[in-house]
Amino acid sequence: MIFTNVNRYASVHEAFRPEVLGNLYRLYGIPSFAIVLDDGNYPLIDGVKYCHKNDNYQKEFIEYCKHHKVKKVCNFIDYLTHDISHDYNQIYFVRSLYAANKNIETLNEEWLLREIDRINSADVIITDSPNSQKAIHEHYQLESELCWEYVNPNKYHKIGMDTNPDNYYIIGRHDKEKRFNLIKDQNNVTAIGQSELGSKPYLNIKSHGVMPFEDYIKYIKDATFGLFPALWESNGYSVQECLAMGKIPIVQVNSGGNERLCNSSNSIIIDYNNDNWKSNPNNLKQMQNAAKETLTYSMYSKSLEKFVEIMYS
Repeated sequence: MIFTNVNRYASVHEAFRPEVLGNLYRLYGIPSFAIVLDDGNYPLIDGVKYCHKNDNYQKEFIEYCKHHKVKKVCNFIDYLTHDISHDYNQIYFVRSLYAANKNIETLNEEWLLREIDRINSADVIITDSPNSQKAIHEHYQLESELCWEYVNPNKYHKIGMDTNPDNYYIIGRHDKEKRFNLIKDQNNVTAIGQSELGSKPYLNIKSHGVMPFEDYIKYIKDATFGLFPALWESNGYSVQECLAMGKIPIVQVNSGGNERLCNSSNSIIIDYNNDNWKSNPNNLKQMQNAAKETLTYSMYSKSLEKFVEIMYS
């Protein structure tokens, strides 16, 4: 069983969309229970049970587990997932280790204590990047399994590369640790997303707000570059999506997950504190082709199969 939550922001990223959970049930028989955090309408999908945060989700969760004869429960989004009680084998999925993030505006002690409790009580710890594995060992002296590292790149691969080298985009949470406030050009940067961890958006340009890929692609289709100034990312799903579209990520040096698939042939790695993020390399088309070839469907499927093995082992 997957236990997770859904809201409009989570649906911006391929990795967290309800359709991904539906495919997990259709292909592997793993059901999901999702707590709805907002007033959004989400697709009815076989194997995905929704329950609003104001309802008695504890009772409905237990009934759903009994119906599917659940033996293991795995959270899907780490410290933002609601608390729930159960006696099943617990797999704790670390996406972005809270203890390792030094850039939250105000340290949320509740979230940190929740992470400490969950990670130390888990039967198995899994994560989606070597960067998180290292952080888990450093901060908790615990070992973890590496799986489900990549997004399915298929729909991103379909985007054409006939782009404008003067256009850039940013996508994701407009919170302090993402450092989008360093991007100050109003004319040729398109912003998608919203603030999730506080009321203040760290953004100097107008944003189109939160929307799924099918809606936001029209705004960034002509952009050649994606801007990723965060100091640390455990994995960097937005960078994966950027590469798969044949757009060139401009990432912060030593940012961990943002750099894992990035190199001088497919990306631009800079220090946003000191370097100019505006760029127009001479080998632009070669870099775009290299970006598009970086992430393959085979990489995605093999890493997903590792997760399935853990769930059924």
